[in-house]
Amino acid sequence: MKQRSYRLCRQPLCDLLNVLSGGTFDDFLFMTSKVVEIGRVHCAAIRIFFLGELGSELHCPMLNQRILFDALMNEGSEHDPILMGYVYV
Repeated sequence: MKQRSYRLCRQPLCDLLNVLSGGTFDDFLFMTSKVVEIGRVHCAAIRIFFLGELGSELHCPMLNQRILFDALMNEGSEHDPILMGYVYV
């Protein structure tokens, strides 16, 4: 199954993940991983990122990427998310 990943960083986005996942990111330590549900999508969340310990990666099947992306962008609008990466540079 093809996978897709999203990388999130900064404290406001950690707060957003807590809201979307029912608080499962409260005890999410650096260099750990867990399975979470965000926007009806089961994701592998990994707390490791090159931007520092406030970064998280979400990995999900590619078929669910649009649902996950929409949940992050719609619910996260008050946190002012910014798309970043090679495509957005």
